[in-house]
Amino acid sequence: MSPIFSRKTLLQILKENQIQLSKHRGQNFLLDQNILNKIIESSNLSKEDIIIEIGGGMGHLTYYLSQILAELIVFEVDKKLYTLLNEQFKNISHVSIYLENILNVDFNQIYKKYQKKLKIIANLPYSITTPILDKCFKQSTMIESMTCMVQKELAERILAKPGTRDYSPLSIFCQTFAECKYLFNISKNVFFPVPKIDSALIQLNLNQNISSTIHNLDIYFQVVKVIFSNRRKTIYNNFKKNPYLILESHLVNEIFNKSPINPDIRGENLTIDQIIDLSNMINSLIKKRN
Repeated sequence: MSPIFSRKTLLQILKENQIQLSKHRGQNFLLDQNILNKIIESSNLSKEDIIIEIGGGMGHLTYYLSQILAELIVFEVDKKLYTLLNEQFKNISHVSIYLENILNVDFNQIYKKYQKKLKIIANLPYSITTPILDKCFKQSTMIESMTCMVQKELAERILAKPGTRDYSPLSIFCQTFAECKYLFNISKNVFFPVPKIDSALIQLNLNQNISSTIHNLDIYFQVVKVIFSNRRKTIYNNFKKNPYLILESHLVNEIFNKSPINPDIRGENLTIDQIIDLSNMINSLIKKRN
């Protein structure tokens, strides 16, 4: 059964089922069929894949994904929308609908069942984009890629380069764990209800070799927090005084005596490779100290 694209009919269904859409959950449904087709074409999906959709909503993207004929697993947190989705796709054997918060889903169990890496596709609500990314990156050995609609401003921050205003811990976080691609913009006017901000489609192809590059992930992300703890200060001054990674003054001096990185630059000018080198050096010095 194909989804309903008439805004008037959608309003009627929502009213009949006493469904009040939540901004917090990002319940804005993409109604433009050309854009839906474009998302499918850009997502690099095939019938051999195991596809996870985060938030099925009213089934618009779910329907197009189901046409690929791959195993499609949909997680929807809203009980009433879940009921509508279940009714819509109950006779399609390769589509499974679950009432579950994606943050509580164990991807390892799905991976074990199919013995194949997962491809995730989602329209991510702004409020939980970072927790979802964090969860997926921590289980990156089971996930091949993520194709996500996010707010345009957030997409620009995720793809930001060193030395730019948008470069931030989020940029480093995403670009450390994945090859990030900005696919295309999506106008706010193709959604129902119409949100305040335009969206963008991005694709994250997850890095499977993190452990061989970064010697200690905890230290690495502490270093990221340190260098951005005060954007106006030099990295040297941030290491001297910060709440994240407490190092003796002589150890800070030793780090920058050994490192080729200029201690007088700001964190926003460091490349990810430089941050990795710095964190590995700090990890080595801390090990020696202990």
